[in-house]
Amino acid sequence: MGVPGRGGEGAVSRFFRKWNPAIAQCLSRWDTFDMSILQAGEDLFFVSFLPHLSRCGIDAIVMDAGATYAIDGKGRILDVR
Repeated sequence: MGVPGRGGEGAVSRFFRKWNPAIAQCLSRWDTFDMSILQAGEDLFFVSFLPHLSRCGIDAIVMDAGATYAIDGKGRILDVR
């Protein structure tokens, strides 16, 4: 499990897998996330992923679990936050 759209497993993923496997499993499902796209210019887009753990039946708050990507008109990732 990693940030949506990126391969690999980050430190946060490893932490949740060991600390709370239910949250790790929830964050690995695409249907947990809402996605929004904002076109900021002709060739600049911001794509955000925001998790909703309640879709997995989990009543918890996870800080910084989402991600926002700046993407150019050719599909290249310019920045991730």
